[in-house]
Amino acid sequence: MLWEEVGKATGWRAGRRGHVKVCELLSIEKCDQAVMHFLAATDVGKFPPKMDAGGRAGGQQVEE
Repeated sequence: MLWEEVGKATGWRAGRRGHVKVCELLSIEKCDQAVMHFLAATDVGKFPPKMDAGGRAGGQQVEE
């Protein structure tokens, strides 16, 4: 989702994404909407994180 939108905005092919640092991606104005849509659609960067019934962040299952 994120990389598809970044590719459309910048014209980059799939191989380019492995060589892009996050700070570079965030500095490209053409990628603003793709990054904002990604952040809105995920729990990335949200504070506080969602907790499951066991009090674990993100609802992760931990084997004990």
